[in-house]
Amino acid sequence: FVYLLSGNYLMIFDALDSNVGKIVSKTKISELSESGISKERIASSMPYYYGNSQPRDLFVKGNQLIVFVQEYRPDYYFPEFDIKPVETSRPFTTALIFDITDRSNPEKTSEISFTGNYYQSRLIGEKVYLITQESAGYGNTIPEPLIKESSKTLHPSIYYFDNPESEQVFNTIASIDLAS
Repeated sequence: FVYLLSGNYLMIFDALDSNVGKIVSKTKISELSESGISKERIASSMPYYYGNSQPRDLFVKGNQLIVFVQEYRPDYYFPEFDIKPVETSRPFTTALIFDITDRSNPEKTSEISFTGNYYQSRLIGEKVYLITQESAGYGNTIPEPLIKESSKTLHPSIYYFDNPESEQVFNTIASIDLAS
């Protein structure tokens, strides 16, 4: 089988016959993300990039397939000396994990979201390692890195060098165990 991310689709091809590649399945990625943004809100008042999922990478291990998707979601912060929040956007990278036992019908088994833009990932053994990057400041506020899985939200520890820099970036390094 050949696995391909094309536009906003995950496509699986049967490549046994080298003359003709048959499409086994075509799955639209944007409909799978649970970002919680309604299509009406996206169409009316939000910038074009909100809820606009961009598949970035995929890995296959046995009967599991993982797709990394990047998107921007709304966020709010309070400017200094202001009384109302200002809407901004925040990058998220989401890992969509599929059971591909039946290649013609991939089934999403879980979804994990990480704050930050997708940077790199590697599959080593049964684990997928992911690095995301996010700017460390929106005016006076520092966004806290988050990891969301289903209804759980984790606040990972922050480690830093006590040396101020002009451009600070959070690098979130995470691993996903495909064996569990």
